[in-house]
Amino acid sequence: EAGHAVARMFTGLELSHLASVSIIPTGDAFGSEISEHCSAEAMIGSYPKEMRQSAGRRLVITLLAGRGALARFGGEDSREYILHSNPHEWTLEGSDVYRADRIAKIITGEHESSSRILEEAQEWTTEMMEIPVVWQTVKRVAGKLVKDGALKGDVVMDTCEKVIMMGGTLP
Repeated sequence: EAGHAVARMFTGLELSHLASVSIIPTGDAFGSEISEHCSAEAMIGSYPKEMRQSAGRRLVITLLAGRGALARFGGEDSREYILHSNPHEWTLEGSDVYRADRIAKIITGEHESSSRILEEAQEWTTEMMEIPVVWQTVKRVAGKLVKDGALKGDVVMDTCEKVIMMGGTLP
């Protein structure tokens, strides 16, 4: 969950909509990132092509960032781990990889394979987690989550201050 929250701050996509992050299990989820009044994921298909490409890539990176952080923390090769999940996850409607695949298909349209977008996002997610200030921020957010169980959006924003909108300044 820390990876998702930090990636949202890093990409800047609807970052002010983050209401809370939690590692307290609820129902089928082991944790959650709760955002309010977000429209990007729901409306991505109606965006103009250039905006759809930009917002869609940022969405996919944010969705894959939880797996990217977990892989980095566990010492896994992120480039292999992020997309090579349990095949069941790809069909589980609310899962991160299912949602990332749906967004990738919207970005590419009917005539291209979504795998190119997913592979790029996997690479960018891995690179994002390898940036020292980003990784330190993920560890700080994770530490606070372990201590408190949940964090309000303003606490996450304060904790992520050094990485907010950083993705827009990098090539």
